[in-house]
This record gives sequence, structure tokens and C-alpha cells, in this order.
Amino acid sequence: MAKFIVTGSEGLIGTNLCNRLSNLVIRIDNLMLYNYIKKDDNSFILLNIANLVNPSTLKEIVQKIKQLQDGEEIEGIYHLAGIAVPTLFPDNREKIIEETIQGVYGILNLCKELGCKKIVYASSSEVYGSKQTQMSEKDAIYLDSNYIRNAYSISKLMAENILLTNRDNIQVKCARIFNTYGIPFHFYDTRIIPKLLKQYIKVDDHLKVNFNGKHIRSFSYVEDTITALIYLMNSNSYGIFNVGNSTETYTILDIIKIFENIFQININYTLSLDVENHIKGETSKRIPNIKKLESLTGFKPSISLTTGLYQIKQMIDTEISTIKRF
Repeated sequence: MAKFIVTGSEGLIGTNLCNRLSNLVIRIDNLMLYNYIKKDDNSFILLNIANLVNPSTLKEIVQKIKQLQDGEEIEGIYHLAGIAVPTLFPDNREKIIEETIQGVYGILNLCKELGCKKIVYASSSEVYGSKQTQMSEKDAIYLDSNYIRNAYSISKLMAENILLTNRDNIQVKCARIFNTYGIPFHFYDTRIIPKLLKQYIKVDDHLKVNFNGKHIRSFSYVEDTITALIYLMNSNSYGIFNVGNSTETYTILDIIKIFENIFQININYTLSLDVENHIKGETSKRIPNIKKLESLTGFKPSISLTTGLYQIKQMIDTEISTIKRF
């Protein structure tokens, strides 16, 4: 049976994807944000993907992977690795761009050496910049390089272009992933649901809400997101795809109220009108158009926000250690 490689395997999407793929996966991560790993897990390789541009590192990793293959082919690579925490963008602009670009060249090198012909790449909805309407793959994109937040966005757009113009007949599916939530999350994560969860487990006691709480986000539960990525891997389609939930859209104040009702707590927060001091380049409305994904793969989101939050609460209440991966 064919195996898959997952880079960024210890993040939110990577962890859940690897759990779904079970023994069919070889996991790669540099543990920049997570320092937890099962000591007896022989399917894990500690690596910064950007280092695969080094021929000696590439040779060493190829040898390790071949040992883990057990004679089975590598059908595809899910390339999820990247610095995707907005609070880290301002101080890591050069690192983000350099490692993103080196990382995709490294993945292409790895595919070539392993004879792998499919890549699902985790791009980001951030590439749409400050666009306010529903975001479609056909949209023209304008990113202002003066905005520090856009270093991440620009690096993702550059990576898409490098991957999609590869000359090795590798079938690339670029998934522009919209807001995805679930367990585990990193404590650096400043997106709304992780920040609310931090109050619930009592590691944070205050939330500052920008744009007066009226900015709108779509919310895709991690199980839906990884289902979409698997559908992409299994399909014969390639190119750029929005991945998210176009119907589960709420203002931040809506989310707070829903969260309070499900988790039975009062969230301590203040509203901020100080938009100028917020990271420039962030949009007040981010909603995907996923018609292309639905029509070409058959994927449809199935988990509502309330259902996803109830599942998270059950996991936390049952075993709080499942989220302490930092």
C-alpha cells in the first residue's frame, strides 16, 4: 500500500491529517513551535524542509525515507510546513520568505528523488490580502510589500508559482486554506478560537478584539479541512483551490457569544477601535468561494461551528493534556 509524507506534521492540520492517515504516513517537522513528540515513533523525521536544498541533506533524508517505506511507493507529499502564526510575522519576515521558497524547492527535489508525482501544498487565504468580498481563485491579487504582514502572503504566492511551473511533471494542488480551528493549537496563536480556548483552560485572562468585533471570518473545523486535502490528493485535478467553509461565517462578537454558550464561561474582552495599530494588511472580511473545490473533487464541508466547538470542549474536558503541545 502506498505511503504519504506530511511536512509540518506536528501542527494543527498536520497532527490531525497524520492521525487520519495512520500507518500510511511518514512525518517530518522541525518542531519550531512544538517540542512534544512520541519517543517510540519511528515514522518521524526531525528536519527543517528548507535544508533539502543542500545535496548532502537531501541524500541523507532520502535514505531515511526509503528505510521507512518498507518497499512501498510514496504516492504523494502533503507540504504543510510553514510559519503560520501572525504574531511571528513582524520579526521573522526574512526567515519566512527564505524558508518558504527554499522549502518548496526542497520538496520538489525530494519528489524527484523518490519518484513521487503528487504534492498538496498548504498555501493560505492570506494571499488575497485585504480583499473584502468573497475570495475566488480567479481573483486578481494585489499585495503591498510595505505591510509587514504581507511577507507571509507574498512568500506563499511565490511558492505557488514555483510549484505550479515545475518541469518534472509533478501534479501540484495548492490549497489556499482559510481559518481552520481545532486541537492541538499553539499558545502563540492569536486567532480568535485559540484565544478563547486559552481563557477556558485558564492560561489567558483577557482578549483584545480589533475592528470593534465586527470583522468577519469563515470557520472550518480541522476534520473538514483535512478531508478536503485528502480529496485533493486523491483527485486528478491540479492548480489552485480554496479550502474552507463558505457557509460558517461569523463576526468576532458572534463567535464570542457562541463560545460562551457552549463552554459555559464569560469571556473577558475589550473592544478596540485602534485599527491603525493593528497589523496592516489584515482584511476585515475573509470568506472563501469553494465552488471549484466542490465541483472538481466532490468535497463539501459537513461540520458546523457549534458541532466543532462541542467536540473540542469534549476533548479538553476529557483529557486536557491533548492540547498541551508547546
